[in-house]
Amino acid sequence: MESKKMTLQGGLILLEEIVEDLPSAEKRAAQFILKNPYRVVLLNITQLAQESGSSIAGVVRLCKRLGMHGFKELKLRVTWEISKNPEEKKFLSIEPGHSIGNIARSVVHNSEKVLDSVLKMLDVSSLDQAAKAILKAERVDIYGVGASGIVAADLYQKLFSLHRPAALTGRTVPLPYLTQARPRQL
Repeated sequence: MESKKMTLQGGLILLEEIVEDLPSAEKRAAQFILKNPYRVVLLNITQLAQESGSSIAGVVRLCKRLGMHGFKELKLRVTWEISKNPEEKKFLSIEPGHSIGNIARSVVHNSEKVLDSVLKMLDVSSLDQAAKAILKAERVDIYGVGASGIVAADLYQKLFSLHRPAALTGRTVPLPYLTQARPRQL
């Protein structure tokens, strides 16, 4: 039952994470869902497309981008999420004039909310598969450009401290290099 529960979580969380990077039709639908989650659960896909200024195809693409089978699954996840606790998703703002103590409490509170969201969305089976693949790999090639370069460097450092062979690059890697990777490289 635990894995079933995990698959129902994260509809709004997933949307918040990607909304700014979406193409326009998908972005309009995502923004509408985030602003009107209680209304969206009462709409069908055609109504959502019309009310958000998107299109049916845009909503379908959004659902696929989120890794969902369709709009019904997205509605199910949003319904589950808002029924759980409507106040749970509140983040504390940091405003000019706030005391250092208030800012510190807001940062800690918001960090806890983000970590709790990650834990709720975590697919333990996929995490286990990834860990096993890293253990079996002769070498792990890690790529990161821009902000993801920081995450890549952190993974490299962690693998290095565990004595796991790894290579890190922050540059654009030519496709021919990647095609020469051996089967036990990850």
